[in-house]
Order: sequence, then C-alpha cells, then structure tokens
Amino acid sequence: MQQLESSLSEAETARSLRENEDRRREQQIADERAKQPKYVPIEGDPVDELMARHLNASTYFIEVRALGDGHYMLGNKKIFAKIVADKLVIKQGGGFMLIDEFIKNYSEGNTMTGQSMTGLSNVGGRMSPKRNNSGGFGSGPRSPKRTSLK
Repeated sequence: MQQLESSLSEAETARSLRENEDRRREQQIADERAKQPKYVPIEGDPVDELMARHLNASTYFIEVRALGDGHYMLGNKKIFAKIVADKLVIKQGGGFMLIDEFIKNYSEGNTMTGQSMTGLSNVGGRMSPKRNNSGGFGSGPRSPKRTSLK
C-alpha cells in the first residue's frame, strides 16, 4: 500500500514539475516576444496592417521591409502579399498561401534568416518605410520614368 502511495506521489511530483517547466518556457517566449521590435504598419494600408498583425503575433522573428503596393522583403526573399476573402495571402510558386503558413515554412527552413523566438540575441529590428511628402516610399530621389527606345 505504501508503495502505491509513493508511486502516486512521485507521479504527481513529476507532473507538477512538467507543468512548471511548461509555464516557465511559455513565459520565456512571451518575454522574448515583448523585447522584440514591433512591425509598425503604414497607416491606411490594409495589406500592411494585416501583415503587421501576423508578424507581431508570430513566434518567429523575421526582418521585414515594405517595398510598397503589397511587395515586401521578408529576410532575403521578395514576396507579394494581398488580401483574399479577408485573409492575407502570399504569392508562392503558381499560387498563394496563407501568411502564417508562409512564415512558419520559410522561418523553419531558414530561407529568410528567420529565427524562432527562443534563444535570440542581438537580432535586428523589423522595419517599415516612411512615406515621403509626395505619397511614395523612401526618402531618396525617385527613379526616372522609362522611355521607349524607338
């Protein structure tokens, strides 16, 4: 009888230790996420606002730069994003995939220099461009318009 009680007590202790470890790990991830710079969307751009919501909620850290009109640099990969049926999708191959699936696939594959939120150190911040007074992106001079060569 005492052996049975001892076994139950050990099992309860082990379960309690696992639960404490899980809580500690979740808190560590939340603390790391809170330390990361947040992606700030361009006001009035619904695609950029959805992008910011997904990036800031993600457990992965990816350097992002908005290029304008739905085009972004995520890490070292240029992508195109748009809203379809109130969901943010990314052009991938011949079709589109949901942003969360894209972030997970490409962060874990390390093709965008993405990292999991655990074990981060000295990681650069997310960026979004500022609009200049003429409504365009960036602060440098605009590219000249193309002219046909006839």
